[in-house]
Amino acid sequence: MQFHDAASLARSLPFGRLIEGLRGLYAQNDAIDVPQRLVVPASRGRELLVMPAVTDRLAGTKLLSIVPDNAAKSQPVIQGTYVVFDFETGCPIGVLDAAELTSRRTAAVSALAADCLARRDASRLLVVGTGNLAPYFAEAMLAVRPFERIDIWGRNPDRAAAAARLIANRTGHVDVRVAQDLADSAKAADVISCVTSSAEPLIEGSWLSAGMHLDLVGGYRPDMREADDACFARASIYVDARDAVLAESGDLLHPINNGVIGKGDILGDITDLASGAGRSGDAQITVFKAVGTAAADLFAARIALHGG
Repeated sequence: MQFHDAASLARSLPFGRLIEGLRGLYAQNDAIDVPQRLVVPASRGRELLVMPAVTDRLAGTKLLSIVPDNAAKSQPVIQGTYVVFDFETGCPIGVLDAAELTSRRTAAVSALAADCLARRDASRLLVVGTGNLAPYFAEAMLAVRPFERIDIWGRNPDRAAAAARLIANRTGHVDVRVAQDLADSAKAADVISCVTSSAEPLIEGSWLSAGMHLDLVGGYRPDMREADDACFARASIYVDARDAVLAESGDLLHPINNGVIGKGDILGDITDLASGAGRSGDAQITVFKAVGTAAADLFAARIALHGG
């Protein structure tokens, strides 16, 4: 049996390898059974998540604890374990650090989508959010576009500055700055990645310029939103998993329920993107909404254990 802690996973899953591995696995479109995740809520926003996935060859399940209060203590908000089974024999073959696996596959799926949807000449990235995911997204996006500048915005200036320093140290050659004004930075960006736990929209549709790509990742419940209805009214919409997004994403459920868009306005999912769908013109505004799926977990675990 293989054991991968966070450091081992980081070595096994550099973003270039992970993104291309996910592209290949999604494009194969093999049958995979992904039940809706089990979420057990507790006080103070804490949650226990159980996320299984099964293919003909492999099965895996993730157990995650989410403790929002940890952010103020400089402790991980997300912790857990991922277990992989050889489903021909039922034998467990791998135990992986779930927090690192989740962070890496989340950023890699968004980067894969951005590679299909962002303009080829995109040079400026805005990361909205200063939590654990922010540096992962900066690194992953740099694996698909040669950004010259990365702006970091957060409600807490000190945390934004700390996130900017961390990203600068991990990326090296890129100009990394703290965004002083969210609207101004959003209007100037080519790609925006939102990785927050916001309950109210942060990004306004009026800020989106021609050719922009908007990546929405933080909200995974109906009561969470990172973008307003106008963002979706103006954009070509893609998602990671249609059924999961329509069941869980406040970002999409609100504009659908308000009659701004319909379910048919979702043009495709990550499988479609990996299979060749993507941007149709330089002026097109695109949005990718992800809630995170157990399929991505199992695919990333497979790449870590077997190389693909």
